[in-house]
Amino acid sequence: MPHTRWSLAALAVVGVVLACGDSGPAPPVLSSLSPNSLRIPQGSSRFVVPFDDTGLAIAPEQVRFSSTDTSIATVDSTGRVTASGHAGTTGVLATTPEGDTAVATVEVQVVLTGLAVEPESVFVRMGGRVDLRAWGLDWFGDTVTVPVRFRAKDADVVGASGPDWHVVPYRPGSTTLTVTIADGWPELQRRIPVEVGLDTALLVHMTLPGKPWDVVVDDAGVAYVSLRDPGQVVRLDPDDYSIQATIALPDEPVPIALDSAGTTLYAGVTRGEAIVVIDPVTMTERYRMAVPGAPVAFVLDEARASLHVVTQSDGMFRMLLPAGDVVDSAPTGGAAPIALDVLGGMVLLATYSLPPPDSGNWLLAFNALDYTSRVVFEAGHQPASVAAARSTRTAIVGYYKGMDRYDLVTGVRTRRVTSGGICGLGLGAAETEFYAIGSGTIYILSFPDAIPIQAVYLGGSPCRLAVDPRNGRLLVPNGHGWLDVVVPSWR
Repeated sequence: MPHTRWSLAALAVVGVVLACGDSGPAPPVLSSLSPNSLRIPQGSSRFVVPFDDTGLAIAPEQVRFSSTDTSIATVDSTGRVTASGHAGTTGVLATTPEGDTAVATVEVQVVLTGLAVEPESVFVRMGGRVDLRAWGLDWFGDTVTVPVRFRAKDADVVGASGPDWHVVPYRPGSTTLTVTIADGWPELQRRIPVEVGLDTALLVHMTLPGKPWDVVVDDAGVAYVSLRDPGQVVRLDPDDYSIQATIALPDEPVPIALDSAGTTLYAGVTRGEAIVVIDPVTMTERYRMAVPGAPVAFVLDEARASLHVVTQSDGMFRMLLPAGDVVDSAPTGGAAPIALDVLGGMVLLATYSLPPPDSGNWLLAFNALDYTSRVVFEAGHQPASVAAARSTRTAIVGYYKGMDRYDLVTGVRTRRVTSGGICGLGLGAAETEFYAIGSGTIYILSFPDAIPIQAVYLGGSPCRLAVDPRNGRLLVPNGHGWLDVVVPSWR
């Protein structure tokens, strides 16, 4: 029995000792997450793996994962990180039951999935402007500022210019504007329809079967327009401006003139070096007058039964009507373009680059009967057009950098600079307003003080006009292929 009691006591001690030393394996010490920095495109996923301080991976179920901003990225129990929200930066944490933590930085990158444009369609009138906004849309639907390009399918209808993008109309019509994300972004496009309407001052915008050059209107409102490519003159209905009749010419007409009775029409043809005399009623050729050179401008002088004609290289001369005999001439030094008008007993000739001793830019006033005397007015720039005002004995000269007004009695010049060049001029019938054309715009100003009244943007390349004496409407041919009828704001 004693022996048995000892054995039991010994066993009890051993059992206690063994029990105290059997605590199982020690838990891992969390040290880091790998990778510790992630870049994940929106909508994609990556895994993070926890590691202990010995460099061994820790099973995912031994830690708890969490995200510091679930609006950017989330993480599940396996360590799968998903970029499920906004672009931005957040943190992913792993935590052990013992309180050890490790953090990985997650940057969610933008994934562009769309392009938004405002407005989604454009209507703009001639002379107007519409501002555009465009931005990217990411995978989550957030807006993203991105560089864009705008390109019109028909560049002659509209253009788009930046950096603050806006649509600028060039002529009435329809087209499509393509908006593209550029500069390194995945190429996304939006197409928006664009409609260019008439300026509110435009009554008619009509396409003609050629390239219009010049226009005249008789007292009944019947208009005649010279066309190039192909060469012809068309007569328009005074009410709806539709084409009534056409005469084809063997060469391209440039200037045209109509007598005050409306019974004879003159059309100058350049390569043919002639002036064709036309019956405006039947629109048939009566005869033609040969000229020594290509006529670029002429003016009808009914007081002297003459045409004053300038050619591109052979000077100015007077032709007697109806035969067309050349009776007087004056050198112009080969200067062109040249414009002219008649005021009382003077022929006004705007010219430039005359030979010595008259080298320079000039407004010349010749005796209209025989060109024997001449008054010289110095011009400030290269002249392109001239108009004479009989009521005030003044002349307006248009340049490629503005316009001047000349008092033909005193010789005083008043400078009136505009925003662009002036290639065409005209006066109202009562000479209370005048019209200047340049850079696709017709400017209406008071006369003689040149106070701006109205500006109508036409687009294209207009440089000539005629006034309908019945209602003051302006008929403006445009070399791009159309005719505009403008109603001034006071009419």
